[in-house]
Amino acid sequence: MFLSVVFFVLAMIFGAFAFGGWFRIISIAIPASYILLAVLRFATAAPAAGTAQLLVGAQERTMAYSFLLWVMALAVHLLLLLQKVE
Repeated sequence: MFLSVVFFVLAMIFGAFAFGGWFRIISIAIPASYILLAVLRFATAAPAAGTAQLLVGAQERTMAYSFLLWVMALAVHLLLLLQKVE
């Protein structure tokens, strides 16, 4: 999962540089939320060791689903660009 998250973030960074507007904002906000979730997970992991592992699974699912939302936003953005060309 670690390598897939690295490639997810790289794809979003390249998408942010390639396109502008609302898509750039989404491409920057999603990796920023990854960082925020990681900080929150590490901040809450110290008091209860058992719950930290439960939060890791929730964080991984959140990252995977948010990447799928980013892919959907990319498809919409590319379709809108295609309509402008025609």
